[in-house]
Formats: sequence, C-alpha cells, structure tokens
Amino acid sequence: MKTYILNLYYPSLKEYAGKVSMAKDFVEDVAGKSNYRVIRAGESICSLAFATDADPADFERQLDDLGESQFQYLLVEICGIPAGWTDKSVYQWLRDRLCKGSEK
Repeated sequence: MKTYILNLYYPSLKEYAGKVSMAKDFVEDVAGKSNYRVIRAGESICSLAFATDADPADFERQLDDLGESQFQYLLVEICGIPAGWTDKSVYQWLRDRLCKGSEK
C-alpha cells in the first residue's frame, strides 16, 4: 500500500469549498473513509494524507478536473518522514501507514 499527501492551494476557502470537497471525495473514493487523515485545512491550504493500493496512473485523470490557475494541487507519494512538526496523531497515522507499506 502506498501513502500519499495531496496538497491543495487556493486563495479563499469560501470561493473554492466545492473543489476542496471534490478533492476530499476523491481521497475517500481511492482510500476509503477510514484510511485518510486531514493534516491541515485552512483558509488557503488543505493537506490530506491517504494510503491506497489504487493505481496512481488513474489519479491524474481524476484530479485534472480540479486544477486551474487559482486552485492548484500537488500529489506526492511519500516513503518516509525524516522530520516534521505536526499533530502527534497525524504523525503516528502516517508512520503506521508507512510501516505497513514497507512490509510488503
């Protein structure tokens, strides 16, 4: 199982709440309702971490509808966390997923 972080960048949550919701729905679709975490959600950025066995080649097609000049995203596959400063439960969730992924 691979672990990803989807970062969303937008000027205003009020203006782009629909697209943020679409991104969250995408994550729930590929990872399941219990296999993702919100790292940070705010007025101009949202970061979602998720683990899935889904084919990453399908992600670009599904995410392409989200992107535009004022609503940008970056999807990153992660294999380790050398350093970070975040909520302890988020860090633990990520660490647990990365350990499970390395057992295969």
